[in-house]
Amino acid sequence: MRSRHRRLRYELLETRDLLTTVQISDELVGHHASRVSVPVNIDDATGIRAAEIRIEYDTAQLDVQPKDVVAGSAWAGTAVAMANVDEQTGVTTVFVFSTTSLAGGSGSLVDVSFTINRDVQATKTAIDLAEVRLDEGQIELTVT
Repeated sequence: MRSRHRRLRYELLETRDLLTTVQISDELVGHHASRVSVPVNIDDATGIRAAEIRIEYDTAQLDVQPKDVVAGSAWAGTAVAMANVDEQTGVTTVFVFSTTSLAGGSGSLVDVSFTINRDVQATKTAIDLAEVRLDEGQIELTVT
């Protein structure tokens, strides 16, 4: 029987800054029956090829369709975005990816255009950035 030997490969990460911040602004303003664009921003997009983003929202106040989700400015037109919208639970899962890694910079990973329902009574609503995975979890991040 032939035995298989595997060598452990490692890289010292002390010299690399792997943390990046992904966020949705809390200063978005919209009016009844209008649309509001919600960018999911990243502060350092260096080396990113893909992102999986889960956004939660109140379906009584907001509406979104898959066509309302597009790749953001960080991709400079090189990415494709696909969205899965669950209107019952108010969860939108977005997959955005490119064939090449981003050189760097900041911008939006995706832009989501929500329609504010006509019958909204509240003056505020939450749009929650529930989960973000960059490059299938290979890049660490902080969510603010």
